[in-house]
Amino acid sequence: MKVDVQDGLILGELSIEAVQTYLRGRGFHPADEPKLGFLWYNSDGDELVVPRHEDTTDYPIRIHDIVSYFAEKTGRSQLEIVKELQSVSFDVLQLPSLRGADSEYNVPLEVGARAIAGLQGLLLASAYATLEKRSAIPSRRPPEVSQYVSSIRLAPILNGRIAYAVLSPIGFVERQPSLFQESSSSGKPYQRRVVETLTDAVSAAALANSRASEVGISVAFDEAVHQGVSATLCDALADLIESDSERCVDLRITWSPKIKTEKPSVIRRDRQDADVYRDASRRLREIAEREVLIVGQVVGLRKQFGEPTGRVTIATSIDNEPRFVTVSLADSDYAIAHRAHPAGRFVSISGVLRREGTHYVLKSPNGFRMASELGSPEDEQDSR
Repeated sequence: MKVDVQDGLILGELSIEAVQTYLRGRGFHPADEPKLGFLWYNSDGDELVVPRHEDTTDYPIRIHDIVSYFAEKTGRSQLEIVKELQSVSFDVLQLPSLRGADSEYNVPLEVGARAIAGLQGLLLASAYATLEKRSAIPSRRPPEVSQYVSSIRLAPILNGRIAYAVLSPIGFVERQPSLFQESSSSGKPYQRRVVETLTDAVSAAALANSRASEVGISVAFDEAVHQGVSATLCDALADLIESDSERCVDLRITWSPKIKTEKPSVIRRDRQDADVYRDASRRLREIAEREVLIVGQVVGLRKQFGEPTGRVTIATSIDNEPRFVTVSLADSDYAIAHRAHPAGRFVSISGVLRREGTHYVLKSPNGFRMASELGSPEDEQDSR
């Protein structure tokens, strides 16, 4: 059903900047300024006039002419064109077709919630990956990530059925192009880079999914971490697949015309296996680096003569499971470990824990000390 938008209030609220940005993104160019408005034209010879001021009496009428033109040219409703005009400062990610719809007007609540959670997870994982590529994102959010996530909006898609899209703001563009200049692709704000990272990460994850049967899940996905793949992203993709009617990854992005991009507008990967993503998420979390405080007993010592460091193995608990952690210590700390070993004394040390295969290794160690269950002053003296 085609709807003719005649609401002067809605049309009047569309800013001149939004209209001009929309025109530029669809192949129109500004010409000389006539007295009554800005003239825009395209390669087909079509011409549209944007009023010079938003407070003129006929402003809604002129905007209606522009909306009508694009609705007729694209075969879509005027409501959709108005929605696009209102969203020129956002990159829009459309939800995939949802599984289990009783009709085109409703879907099971669980399916809809999972699809929205999947898109949110993709954007959260990509926001982290834009700053730093890690197999598992930390629970503490950097300020940039928190601010970005709070700025994301959910909006309906006006196409005659119940559907939604996520609006990702593109952020402040430092050098706004004039009305008569092409926009530059340099100096992209963080928000736009998040969505571009998302496209790279989703493509890399899909490739890892297809390679998993050949090289193994751990190898396939560990190699994709440097492209933005993380445990959170894998869980999000699994959510989207499980909510999609065709069990695939199907994302459609309408890029804001304010900033150029070479990234695709459609990301579709057929026959994706959600179980592979779930398994990959678990394994990526296992190998993730994290800052920890290790408390345990020294069960192994190894140091070659003349070497500045020695290797120490500590029996401890990781995620409530008994584990062995190896760490390289300088001479002074190795001497403390050497005293603690025969006495069965407990030691503690901080550092960055990483899983390598079936083993755990502590990187960047600091604060190594020997402790006692009694915590006597003499024990504290020995630990120095």
